[in-house]
Amino acid sequence: MMTAAAWWMQRADLPFAFVTIMYGGLSLFRSLNPNEKPANALALAITIPLIIFFLFLVVLNFWEVLGLPKGETMI
Repeated sequence: MMTAAAWWMQRADLPFAFVTIMYGGLSLFRSLNPNEKPANALALAITIPLIIFFLFLVVLNFWEVLGLPKGETMI
């Protein structure tokens, strides 16, 4: 069972993070705009930080593949 769990943990983290960020962003937008009027500025103010956060997660996930520098071990 450990092999199957490790396989899913290595492959399902980004889709799960994407869905979680989408759900959180939409929930925040709907709670701040209860009248359901068009609010493009609010949508952009919520969307841009969430996109940046998701790109940060992608970079962390593919750190070694992108060839970014590695830190030295502390022990």
